[in-house]
Amino acid sequence: MIVNTTTRIAHLLMLPMSFHEEKKIGEVGEKISRAAFSLETIVGRIVIDLAPQFLSILIALGIGFYLNVWLALALVAGSEGVSCKLNEL
Repeated sequence: MIVNTTTRIAHLLMLPMSFHEEKKIGEVGEKISRAAFSLETIVGRIVIDLAPQFLSILIALGIGFYLNVWLALALVAGSEGVSCKLNEL
């Protein structure tokens, strides 16, 4: 979820005065920046790690359907069998 700066500032301004009295200047902004960077890193790694795998699966299925529909169905059934076996481990 991407939240723009205006929304963050509006949220901070709506917090009670006791919150602002307890926190040091910059502490809240630093935590927000650190959390945003962490989420960006996690999402980036997921995309970089999983995108090639999904792409290779789609290419294999495309080639399978081009060559023979039964071959593509065998690929799908085989992948389901492998994922079931991995879940049992």
